[in-house]
Amino acid sequence: MKWKDQLQCPVIIIGMHRSGSSMLSRILNRSGIFMGLFQEHNAEALRFLKINRLLLNEHGASWLEPKEVSNSNHDFPDNLSLYREHFKLGIESKIYRRWFYNYPWGWKDPRNTFTLPFWLSRFPKAKVVHIHRDGRQVAMSLFRRNQRKGEVHDQRLNDVGFGFRLWEKYLMQVEEWKRRGISFIDVEYEAVTDASKNVVKLLERHLDHEMRIDPTGPASMHDIPDRLEELAASSSLMKQYGYL
Repeated sequence: MKWKDQLQCPVIIIGMHRSGSSMLSRILNRSGIFMGLFQEHNAEALRFLKINRLLLNEHGASWLEPKEVSNSNHDFPDNLSLYREHFKLGIESKIYRRWFYNYPWGWKDPRNTFTLPFWLSRFPKAKVVHIHRDGRQVAMSLFRRNQRKGEVHDQRLNDVGFGFRLWEKYLMQVEEWKRRGISFIDVEYEAVTDASKNVVKLLERHLDHEMRIDPTGPASMHDIPDRLEELAASSSLMKQYGYL
């Protein structure tokens, strides 16, 4: 692939928080798809994280109260500048920069789930991957993380029902993109942790890149309270995605 085409074909990971997007991002990075030089502890490339926050904030939204974002009045850097910053390319030689310009790349941020139209307007050839996980486990993981020091805290996340409904909101947005004909693949959290041959082949075919996925063993599971089981039993998305 020519470097100009590579520049326009980033991998964009979407999906609800606590659904394995950090794990998937690290797998892609280990496989040779560069996911950003400067990342925060959840493997989110800082520049794209900042832009996503600005986009949501501009529309009166946040990751906890998300809205679809397709445009912005902000004056963001052009695609080439974003790419160069992603690799931290500056005063290096033209030969060095040209080598990196032919390097596959991408970024992960659950907020991409709602800002996807904005990014596709800039990178129409982007390769999008959606990772999903059982909503009950997502809600409990959000609850557990909310108790830890060093994490962003929000009182609403102490309510597992709120976390589950937030999971539904993210997946309903993904379903909306499907209805609009946006092309992407779905991968399931457990299939990635198991290094399922099917999911490896699916990723390799979609990304046109060899994957290095090693089994990580059983995912950590949380005890599910009765209230959360009741919410899950009445959720069509739990059935649609095969979790019930």
